[in-house]
Parts: sequence; C-alpha cells; structure tokens
Amino acid sequence: MYDNRIEITSPGKLIPPLTIATLESANPLHRNKIICDIFSKTGYMEHYGTGISRMKKTMLEEGLKEPKFEEMGEFFKVTLWARDENTIDPELYKNNRNPLDKLGLNERQIKAFALMVNENKTFTINNYLNCFEISRVTASKDLNKLESLNLINKVKKGRSYIYYVK
Repeated sequence: MYDNRIEITSPGKLIPPLTIATLESANPLHRNKIICDIFSKTGYMEHYGTGISRMKKTMLEEGLKEPKFEEMGEFFKVTLWARDENTIDPELYKNNRNPLDKLGLNERQIKAFALMVNENKTFTINNYLNCFEISRVTASKDLNKLESLNLINKVKKGRSYIYYVK
C-alpha cells in the first residue's frame, strides 16, 4: 500500500492464452478450479469472468484512473489508483466522464487546468493562444472563465497576466 495506490502482486504468470491485451475479452480461466468453486458458492467471487471489466468501469465511474495490469517475470501485478485531490488525469475527461463538464468547460480549458495542476504550468494569454492555436479573444475568454469559477488565479506581471492554479 502506498499513499496514491494499492499494488497487488500474485505469483504466477497469466494462464495462456491470456495476455494483458485480452484480459477483458477472453473466456475466463481459473488456475485453481476447486478454490474458485468454493469462493463462488460462498458468494465471495463470481464465476463469469467479468471482474476485470467491472473493476475498470467502477474505477472510472468513481473518477479514478483505470487499474494497471502488468506481468513482471513470473508475477502478475494489479495497481489500483487512489483518489488524489491534487491530480487530474486528462484521460478521465473523455466520453463525458468529466466532472468539469458540469461547469461548462471546453476541452482546452480542461487540458490547461490539468497541466496547471499536474505540471505546475502557468499561462499568459500569449502562450495559451499559441498552445491551443486560438485567437487572443478566445484565449482570454477561456482563462477568464477558469478564474471566474475560482479554479485558477491571475497576477499582473508587467503588461500581462499570469494565470496559475490556486
């Protein structure tokens, strides 16, 4: 267990023909059928092979990153990511899974906000418009909306403003 994740490592590779890429689509395979039957009959495990898909779906619904599955030599490892209030994963914002969508933010604003949070990036109007290849008016509107929602601050530096995460 770590502050930002739980790692579960199990001895043994995936049972052929399973691969990381086919975990969700392949027919379920059980290394120890007797243990699986006992767990299934006692209600601790389902027997249908939907666990990986349900795990991914649940993590995404909760605003968390998808679990990470790895084969490491003779071991199989699953990493379950914790909720981290300081990290925004831009991948979570695809397919209307974005809680910032409810605030009326566009993709540029979401990406910029994620960069500000995750990489401590700051923006001026000029570098924002260059980054997203948009007009000065659009850049100003985008950044001012983020500021009006109290997601970012701005400070005057010379003749321009620097926008940054609170």
